[in-house]
Amino acid sequence: MKYIACLASIAVIFISMAAAYASGDKRPCGDQVIEVGAQSPQETALVALSKGETVEFKIESNPSTGYTWIISGVDESVLEPVLDDFTPNSDAIGAGGTRTLIYRGIAAGSMELTLTHCRPWDCENTTLKKFTADIKVH
Repeated sequence: MKYIACLASIAVIFISMAAAYASGDKRPCGDQVIEVGAQSPQETALVALSKGETVEFKIESNPSTGYTWIISGVDESVLEPVLDDFTPNSDAIGAGGTRTLIYRGIAAGSMELTLTHCRPWDCENTTLKKFTADIKVH
């Protein structure tokens, strides 16, 4: 009897997981999520990851303005990129939205990842915002 109850429980869990996967977003998501706003003041974050864990940055963005988020300081021997995706808030032409960046810790180390909101051809004179994450992978 216990065997049948155990199998039934496993079946329910499996069906629930399959239904959730079939109906949901197929993109990976981060173990830690950090939201970055284009209109907020300069920000910093401290991120500690174990190898295999991920960090997700959700960034307000509107590439149609000419401003974009420039990523620098990523040591790909410590942190590997998993996803770089933009999801608009609407179907309107020029709509803003959310840029999602996901990185996975792959080796012990530390780095300072910087996101700079600027016009790529003139970051020195057009920076609107800077966000820095001190990331340690252990």
